[in-house]
Amino acid sequence: MPLLRKFVASIVICASIYWLGQSFIQHGAQLHNWRPTTNALLMLAVCSLIYGCNGFLLSSAWWRLLVIHGSTENDRLLCHIIYSRTQIAKYLPGNVFHFAGRYTLGRDAGISKLALIGSTFYETFGVLFAAGAFSLAGILFYRQTGIQALSIAKPSIDLVLLLGILFTLIVIVHKIARSRGIVYKKKQVLQLISVGTIYVAFFLVFGVIACMVVGITTTVKMGDLVLIVTAFSIAWVAGFVTPGAPAGLGVREVTLVLLLSPLLGEVASLLSALLFRLVTMTGDLLFFLASFILSYRRSGNGPDLA
Repeated sequence: MPLLRKFVASIVICASIYWLGQSFIQHGAQLHNWRPTTNALLMLAVCSLIYGCNGFLLSSAWWRLLVIHGSTENDRLLCHIIYSRTQIAKYLPGNVFHFAGRYTLGRDAGISKLALIGSTFYETFGVLFAAGAFSLAGILFYRQTGIQALSIAKPSIDLVLLLGILFTLIVIVHKIARSRGIVYKKKQVLQLISVGTIYVAFFLVFGVIACMVVGITTTVKMGDLVLIVTAFSIAWVAGFVTPGAPAGLGVREVTLVLLLSPLLGEVASLLSALLFRLVTMTGDLLFFLASFILSYRRSGNGPDLA
């Protein structure tokens, strides 16, 4: 079964990259003629910086998850260092080395095995939960036919359906935890809610950056902003759940182009996907470099993780 999953994932990744390549060839002349203005370059730099800073929301959530799972000996600054130092490894083929690196450095820092495994499980669910919530909200409240959004004549039904889906997901995770012998107290439940709030905040910032990037390539109407955030959230989920895709490479871009083309046109969608990948890669690099600054601050004598 694992071999079959890897084989299917490899086919999806290769097909996505091939499709993107053909699209770039087809619209190569129009893309080549695009020249970023000074304001556009400044906007891209600002988006990259914001995205890099947004990574600290993820590392804060990871620290809280470690505390929830009983790891009280680690300090918050160390968790930021470990997380930012290893997150860049998601760009390696396999898309799991950032988890492996976090586990290795966490164990070296004295963090318990149970806390590291538990935090990884709940982080995976948490980010999918937050991104899925944005995706579901956009799909349910802002249905599209082509470019025109349909009237939301029954928002109450949509809201009940959305809350029902989210509640079902929470129940499933709770049962999984109970089956593993994990029983959370009231205080821990409140802490888990705070972690979920952090993940929601991460994707709110993620959505704002997405709208800023799309605004560089084309004029964006106010009514299109939610649709853009929804498309980027769905693309993020698609890249995250594809096994082996380094940082969702190829899969996210194809998903974005397919979802945004009816709204923006294929050229603007391709350019937006390309620029957003540039922003996220630059932001992740800045987040990685920040680990050395934090390590220097913590040790006082140089960039030492310990």
